[in-house]
Amino acid sequence: MSFSASTCLSYTGTTTLTDPIRIFSNLNNIVPFTSVTLNQITSCPLVLTGIPDGTTTIKIKSANNYCCDIALTCNDLCTTCDLAFDVYSTNLISRLVAGNLTGSCVNNITQYRINWYRGSEPTPIFTSGFGSDFTPYNYTHPLTGATSPLVYSGLYTPVVDRVKINGLNYSYTGGAGFIQANLDCFNTSQIDVEAFDCSNGSGTSNLPQYTHRVQFSGASAGVTPLPLTATFTLDPQTKYFAWKFQGESITDSLIIRFNGLSYPNPIILEYWTVGTNGNSTNVGLTTLPKSGKTSSFLSKVTSLTALTRNFNDYLTLEVIPNQFNTQTTWDFYFTCLDTFTCTGCTTNYLNTPYKIQKSTVSVGSPDACGKRSLIYYISGCTQNEIYNSDIGEYMFTNIDSSVNISENFLSAVNNTSLYNKSEDYFTGRTQCSQRGNGSTLLCVQPPNTNTIGFKKSTPAGIGFIEMTFSNLTDLAAFKSSYDTRKVGWNSDPTNLNYYRYVKLGIPNATGSTPCGDTVGTLSYDIHFSSEMTTGGTAPNYTLTMTMPTITNSMAPFSLCEIDCNTTVQQMVTNVNLGSTGTSNNTVGFLISNTGSRYTFPFYNTEFVSYDFQLGKYSGNTSPGRLVINNSLNSTIPFSGNSAPYVQIPSLSSQTCNFSSVGELVDSGNQGQRKNIYAYDYKLVVLNPPDLTAFSIKANTIVDGARTTTDYPVTALTYSGGTVTYFDPLYTF
Repeated sequence: MSFSASTCLSYTGTTTLTDPIRIFSNLNNIVPFTSVTLNQITSCPLVLTGIPDGTTTIKIKSANNYCCDIALTCNDLCTTCDLAFDVYSTNLISRLVAGNLTGSCVNNITQYRINWYRGSEPTPIFTSGFGSDFTPYNYTHPLTGATSPLVYSGLYTPVVDRVKINGLNYSYTGGAGFIQANLDCFNTSQIDVEAFDCSNGSGTSNLPQYTHRVQFSGASAGVTPLPLTATFTLDPQTKYFAWKFQGESITDSLIIRFNGLSYPNPIILEYWTVGTNGNSTNVGLTTLPKSGKTSSFLSKVTSLTALTRNFNDYLTLEVIPNQFNTQTTWDFYFTCLDTFTCTGCTTNYLNTPYKIQKSTVSVGSPDACGKRSLIYYISGCTQNEIYNSDIGEYMFTNIDSSVNISENFLSAVNNTSLYNKSEDYFTGRTQCSQRGNGSTLLCVQPPNTNTIGFKKSTPAGIGFIEMTFSNLTDLAAFKSSYDTRKVGWNSDPTNLNYYRYVKLGIPNATGSTPCGDTVGTLSYDIHFSSEMTTGGTAPNYTLTMTMPTITNSMAPFSLCEIDCNTTVQQMVTNVNLGSTGTSNNTVGFLISNTGSRYTFPFYNTEFVSYDFQLGKYSGNTSPGRLVINNSLNSTIPFSGNSAPYVQIPSLSSQTCNFSSVGELVDSGNQGQRKNIYAYDYKLVVLNPPDLTAFSIKANTIVDGARTTTDYPVTALTYSGGTVTYFDPLYTF
């Protein structure tokens, strides 16, 4: 009998070898069992056949008598190298967990690729890997924690497709440059993945009202990120599916489909794109996909009440990572609900407003410039009563203010039912403050092949910035954004406009990592007296900036120029620390080869605001209202797998019916907000400039809607240190 083996010479030394290359078995060192050419044995791998059975070592000998012995080893690396994962879970719920690949024949395996098969499907569902030798792959190891991918339920088998061990490349299928080896090491320890359901969630510690949470942060290598999809098995009594989704800066999309026995095709219940980078807010009832511009969470309750529900019906939860930027993370909470309560403490005040506590009405002592604080408290729902209601737990969200479900009247004092309302009134004053004027830090998308280098150092103790660019477009973006921000600066240090500086944002991303979620931002405060110099030629354009320090040369401000001295000094401190501080220095150049930068790198101008304010004798408190957006309160199903999607009005439903309460806002807009008021007060000084006598005026509210907007009702008057009149409907 005989057998075959793969071998090759990756290094032949410094001596020229001559053909033929004879190959001997240790069973017979006199007669070779085969001969090959030098080219054959150095073109890896060479498959040798006819090796005598029992051979443990082969000798390779050139015609000019140079030789070496090679021990034969079994090509079953699962056995000889004990291939395994340092973390591996075989019973999971809608996730795959597999850590780094390890082996006993090498200390650290740094180059590998793994194919993942589901059930008996002949092609891999996806590939994972580590290192740059065997790209592309969809997910980077370790697949643990936030890098563990979301998957359909089923039985999964990982098969090592390619791996480098001790300098040799092994492959499950062989091929040029690879030694074929048995790498199917996990067929007896497959991962059994169950679907999500209403009872198998482990809960979430920070938001215990949700039973499930999935976080993901995994950049693909060389390919567009794959959508991640899981199944959620429903109970027939499940009427609602509550969820929160966060895309952070780089936008990601969420699709929720209903798959039911009563319907021939899946039904799209939700399709949202969430995040800030290049996104806008569009929540139109007939829009698909909808979008929410926020770096925080979009929260919604999807109603299933209009759907016929049976046992074994399920939802598919599909998250589509950003298709242009792999440096994206997302966070997803969800739970099923059998009931949803739309009433609560706030509904007790639809016709009886939050009342003013008479004993708390007072006027504060005047400051050096005559300013007084006019104070009163109102009483209503406690924070716990509001936040612990179903609406508070599942509906409050944080998207663009025009469509915000808002709790702007929920700032109770010490979590009691009392709300502190304090307004400052004065006969005339000047106020200084530090303000900013700028733009959001948005990454340039998609990542490209440009090179950008950045360095901040402190030669001689003063800050200095150096940048290099392979593409003139990137240099122009920095120069243009700086010039735009410099408008309004004055070079005279006795002028208030001298105390301005610009904020520079640099993504803390190097190498092939693009600007995006998790990379962080390096921020620098630079005074406008900086000297910027540009130069160079393709592909090595340059930009340098000095970071001068400054001193406070302003004449002292008067006592009634409130906060002006401290604000100017704070501006000086910020500039000087930004320059001389070393905590934001870089260690050499940060080099990005994906053109990582923000669209407007000099993103903010900080300046001293000097505001002279005439006497203030009237003002509004924040009206107490709950803002419910119909698009976030409604579930509008659609059919179809791609645009144009078709709405299914017969299956539409609302989580809560607010049709008979509150005020409809933007009725012509598909968003259709409802403002549901609990109070609306206005404080007016009675005899200006005397600030010790005032009245609190009110608008009339019926069923949560204001029937007046000019504050015709006097709820209370205060004069001479006491309440002189009150209306019991508005006071207690």
